[in-house]
Amino acid sequence: MEHYLISIPVNGGYIHGYLMTDTDLVLDPAVERMIAEAEKQGFKCQPIILVTKLDDQWKLVRSVISRQAGGEPSHKWQTAKHFHLTAFAMPSSEPDTELLMELH
Repeated sequence: MEHYLISIPVNGGYIHGYLMTDTDLVLDPAVERMIAEAEKQGFKCQPIILVTKLDDQWKLVRSVISRQAGGEPSHKWQTAKHFHLTAFAMPSSEPDTELLMELH
């Protein structure tokens, strides 16, 4: 499976997504889903979308997600066979934001 980091600037920070997939055909639908969900929650998405294919950096992305979730890794990461998307909002002031943005 391929691993991607998706970042969308919003008011005050970013919506980040960690995508695992066996086909890049789901990239656009995943981004559209992230935008739709962010807008439902009141975020105003900027017209800039950063998508980066990850090599070993997926380990850093997972550690950031786990840290943001209180240290709990997702069991779905181990069981996903074709597709998994984790998306989350993070303020610009959060130190992990800088770590993720450096991956782009």
